[in-house]
Amino acid sequence: MSLFLYGGIVAILFILILGVEIMAIGTAIQNGGFVRVYDEKGHPIYSKPGELYGFTSTTVSIKVGSFIHIYDAKGHPITSKPL
Repeated sequence: MSLFLYGGIVAILFILILGVEIMAIGTAIQNGGFVRVYDEKGHPIYSKPGELYGFTSTTVSIKVGSFIHIYDAKGHPITSKPL
């Protein structure tokens, strides 16, 4: 299963099971050695060290060494996978 698909499924389950509305990621950018994550209005949400690997409206994937770490829209870790 794709890492991006997995993160999206987790977010949908949170909404359906817990009734929790999760804020959407508007963009994620590489800034030096950090990935900066912003909401849809351009407000900063969080920052993590590493290299931006990709993002969706619900997850951000960051490469650190030989691993991809996936975080939700609040910056909480979802999973990590070796490359």
